[in-house]
Amino acid sequence: MSTLNSLNMASVLALFMVPGVFAACTCSNPADVKIGGYLGLRLNGCLEHNVKTADGICLTDIFKAQPEKNIWQTEFWGKWMHAAVPLYRYSSDAALKATIDASVKNILSAR
Repeated sequence: MSTLNSLNMASVLALFMVPGVFAACTCSNPADVKIGGYLGLRLNGCLEHNVKTADGICLTDIFKAQPEKNIWQTEFWGKWMHAAVPLYRYSSDAALKATIDASVKNILSAR
């Protein structure tokens, strides 16, 4: 590591030790943040036409039908969950939450 990089790292770390430096920084509740414009339209479209329309039970029923023989079986539910949970936190959509909860109960009951 070069001396310049070491000094930069030390400067950043020193900020965390100074009382009150980050006092004005607050984290927002994801449900309080709404994204507008083109990105907001795309995000809402993904929520309404992709994530909310996915059948979480169908994605997890494979685990009840047969023992997992291929690792790919968890891929689809996992990818959907990686999208569904943050989008639920963003939207607070009750229907999406119900679908997430049902899919989790279904996969936990599979074994």
